[in-house]
Amino acid sequence: MTRSAAATRGTRSSPAPPAQPARLEQGQRWCLGALIVVLDAAIVGPLIGRGSLHLLDVGDYPDSPHPAFAPSAPGFPPGVTNRAPVEAVIYWLFQAIHWSPVYLLPFVAVAPLALAGFSRLFPGRALAIGTATVLFTVNPFIYERMANGQLYVLMGYSLVPAILALAVRPLRSLVATAALGGGIFALSVALSVHYLFIGLLMLMAVVLAHLVLRQKRAAQAGAAIAGCGLALCLYWLIPAIRAVRTMPSQVTGLDLAAFHTLSDPVWGLAVNVAGLYGFWRPGAPLVQGQLSGWPFLLLAVLVVVALGLRELWGLGSAGRALALSCGALALVGGLLAAGAEGITGGIYAWLFAHVPGFKVMREAEKFSAPVALGYAVGFGTGAEAIVRPLAGKASKILCLLCVAVLPLAYGYTELWGFAGYAVPAQAPASWATADRAMAQGATALALPFEAYLQVPWFGNRVVDNPVPAISTGPSSPRTTPRPGR
Repeated sequence: MTRSAAATRGTRSSPAPPAQPARLEQGQRWCLGALIVVLDAAIVGPLIGRGSLHLLDVGDYPDSPHPAFAPSAPGFPPGVTNRAPVEAVIYWLFQAIHWSPVYLLPFVAVAPLALAGFSRLFPGRALAIGTATVLFTVNPFIYERMANGQLYVLMGYSLVPAILALAVRPLRSLVATAALGGGIFALSVALSVHYLFIGLLMLMAVVLAHLVLRQKRAAQAGAAIAGCGLALCLYWLIPAIRAVRTMPSQVTGLDLAAFHTLSDPVWGLAVNVAGLYGFWRPGAPLVQGQLSGWPFLLLAVLVVVALGLRELWGLGSAGRALALSCGALALVGGLLAAGAEGITGGIYAWLFAHVPGFKVMREAEKFSAPVALGYAVGFGTGAEAIVRPLAGKASKILCLLCVAVLPLAYGYTELWGFAGYAVPAQAPASWATADRAMAQGATALALPFEAYLQVPWFGNRVVDNPVPAISTGPSSPRTTPRPGR
């Protein structure tokens, strides 16, 4: 057999997918825009109303009349913090715009920012972009962060797809790639210091996978983004490094136990982590607690993810490198998300004890963020691979709807006000009367001395002490230290 005949036979036995356009058509852009509107309306719409929305960990979000800047990050000494510039901007925003729904911008931003990142990663592939965005936006990991008010974690999470996309598909100029990608990386770290380690893990996976498969440009881009991002973080890294030598951290091994990743009572820790569950504090309603068959929904999602990674593996060296990166992110991120409880618990405990700053990852389940990213990339490609071979338009639409419903079914408690868990509410009228009766400049002392309270008018949910957000005068609502997240 001649070489050309062999090549022809190989081509017929494993046909390559059709080339994708570099730009989306206008109709596709409208469909993706409608998808974002529907997702945001389902997630954020029920959270808008009369009164205010109080969640567990919103106390360090400067939306109250007298916000307090964070004195330090858990695991780092007091002083200049990673979040100082971001808090200053948000403080100015809330002082300039007196409109309560602005508070919900972090919730609104997840879907559009994820869409922008996946649009860079999958140019011209509307189906992959849309389905990846749905899974990245609606999943148990990010839902529990939303329902518990971890708004800075939420904002940093929304930037992760853009960092990956710029590393895997760099701009023409490597300098521009480093500047833009490094700036986004530094912004994610400024929002939540946890993304220092999460982002470095992601970029390390990209660099190593692309080096193995000889994709030097993407490897260079990933390394350049990491280097530029770290350089932009020096404004707080230098003071932290200097201070850590003389100021011992108050975070100890006891924090690993207090914030450990939870295990499912039936399926165990590994399945719980693979399912993007494990938040340390039960509270918001979970699909896991309402559907006994949730692992079968997870299995269906993972089948699509596996099909997508297999599809990427067949798209040449660049596709194999992306598949290897995402597979590594899902595997290593899952092992780290299990923390000191998993099969690599000894390694995690060693990192916690010896790596400077790693104590900030005392809640190990935050490492589920790169797992969700790896799933989303595989799910988007897998959905595209399932729908593409179908002949009729109607059958394609029906199949697409069935695939897209999977992540929505798996994370449906994230929709409609977190399944009714959190709705805006107003404090009793007596609070406003007491606030107006206070003399100018008077200081209020709220009892009991607790950082978190079970508040009746918030549905008896445990929330951050609401006095600072309600009182317009100076207040001293807590004397106990706040547990950092």
